[in-house]
Amino acid sequence: MNISDKDFELYEKTISVERLKSFALHNRNISTIDDLKEYYIANTILSQAFYPILSTIEITLRNAIDVTFKKLLDNNW
Repeated sequence: MNISDKDFELYEKTISVERLKSFALHNRNISTIDDLKEYYIANTILSQAFYPILSTIEITLRNAIDVTFKKLLDNNW
C-alpha cells in the first residue's frame, strides 16, 4: 500500500482515519489515496441504498413486537 500517514492526515478532520485505514487493509486493490476515496464514496452510496429497507424492517419488527406484547401482557407493557 502506497498510502502514507500524511495522506491520511488530510482527512482526519472530516473522516475517521481508523475507518479509512480499515478500508485500505481489507481491499488489496487500493494503492493510492484516490483509490481509497473512491472506495469510501462507493461504500457510502451502497450504505445509503440499504437504509430505506433497513428502516422499514426495523419499524415492522418493532410494531410486531408491540402487538405481541400487548396480547401477552397488556396495552401498557
